[in-house]
Amino acid sequence: MAKAILVKQIKSTGQLAERQRRTLRTLGLRGIGSEIVRSDTRAIRGMLNKIQTLVEASQIERTNYSRPVKPVTKPGFKLG
Repeated sequence: MAKAILVKQIKSTGQLAERQRRTLRTLGLRGIGSEIVRSDTRAIRGMLNKIQTLVEASQIERTNYSRPVKPVTKPGFKLG
Protein backbone atom coordinates (compact mmCIF):
# COMPACT_ATOMS: atom_id res chain seq x y z
CA MET A 1 0.00 0.00 0.00
CA ALA A 2 1.17 3.48 -0.81
CA LYS A 3 1.31 6.28 1.72
CA ALA A 4 -0.83 9.30 0.99
CA ILE A 5 -1.92 12.50 2.71
CA LEU A 6 -5.54 13.60 3.07
CA VAL A 7 -5.72 17.41 3.16
CA LYS A 8 -8.78 19.49 4.09
CA GLN A 9 -8.94 23.29 3.86
CA ILE A 10 -10.30 24.74 7.11
CA LYS A 11 -9.71 28.49 6.74
CA SER A 12 -10.52 31.13 4.17
CA THR A 13 -8.05 32.73 1.77
CA GLY A 14 -9.39 36.25 2.39
CA GLN A 15 -6.40 38.06 3.88
CA LEU A 16 -3.65 35.76 2.63
CA ALA A 17 -0.58 36.56 0.63
CA GLU A 18 -0.86 35.71 -3.07
CA ARG A 19 1.85 33.06 -2.63
CA GLN A 20 -0.27 31.11 -0.12
CA ARG A 21 -3.35 31.36 -2.36
CA ARG A 22 -1.37 29.94 -5.27
CA THR A 23 -0.12 27.08 -3.10
CA LEU A 24 -3.71 26.17 -2.15
CA ARG A 25 -4.77 26.24 -5.82
CA THR A 26 -1.76 24.17 -6.87
CA LEU A 27 -2.73 21.49 -4.36
CA GLY A 28 -6.28 21.53 -5.73
CA LEU A 29 -8.04 23.10 -2.74
CA ARG A 30 -10.81 25.37 -3.96
CA GLY A 31 -12.51 26.52 -0.76
CA ILE A 32 -13.29 25.83 2.86
CA GLY A 33 -14.22 22.20 3.35
CA SER A 34 -12.63 20.93 0.14
CA GLU A 35 -10.54 17.77 0.49
CA ILE A 36 -7.80 16.20 -1.63
CA VAL A 37 -5.63 13.11 -1.46
CA ARG A 38 -2.03 13.45 -2.59
CA SER A 39 0.97 11.14 -2.55
CA ASP A 40 3.20 11.57 0.47
CA THR A 41 6.21 13.25 -1.14
CA ARG A 42 8.70 15.85 0.01
CA ALA A 43 7.27 18.40 -2.41
CA ILE A 44 3.72 18.00 -1.08
CA ARG A 45 4.95 18.17 2.52
CA GLY A 46 6.83 21.39 1.66
CA MET A 47 3.66 22.95 0.25
CA LEU A 48 1.69 21.90 3.32
CA ASN A 49 4.34 23.39 5.56
CA LYS A 50 3.80 26.79 3.90
CA ILE A 51 0.03 26.72 4.51
CA GLN A 52 -0.12 24.70 7.74
CA THR A 53 -2.43 27.18 9.50
CA LEU A 54 -5.04 26.87 6.74
CA VAL A 55 -5.37 23.10 6.42
CA GLU A 56 -5.77 19.87 8.37
CA ALA A 57 -3.68 16.98 7.13
CA SER A 58 -3.63 13.30 8.02
CA GLN A 59 -1.67 10.39 6.66
CA ILE A 60 -3.67 7.56 5.10
CA GLU A 61 -3.07 4.24 3.35
CA ARG A 62 -4.30 3.72 -0.19
CA THR A 63 -3.98 0.98 -2.75
CA ASN A 64 -2.97 1.63 -6.35
CA TYR A 65 -3.93 5.31 -6.20
CA SER A 66 -7.59 4.53 -5.65
CA ARG A 67 -9.82 6.04 -3.02
CA PRO A 68 -8.43 6.06 0.53
CA VAL A 69 -8.91 2.78 2.34
CA LYS A 70 -8.27 3.59 5.99
CA PRO A 71 -6.68 6.36 8.05
CA VAL A 72 -3.42 5.63 9.78
CA THR A 73 -4.04 5.73 13.50
CA LYS A 74 -0.89 7.32 14.81
CA PRO A 75 -1.56 9.71 17.67
CA GLY A 76 0.29 12.96 17.39
CA PHE A 77 1.04 12.67 13.66
CA LYS A 78 2.58 15.91 12.43
CA LEU A 79 3.68 16.96 9.01
CA GLY A 80 7.14 18.32 9.34
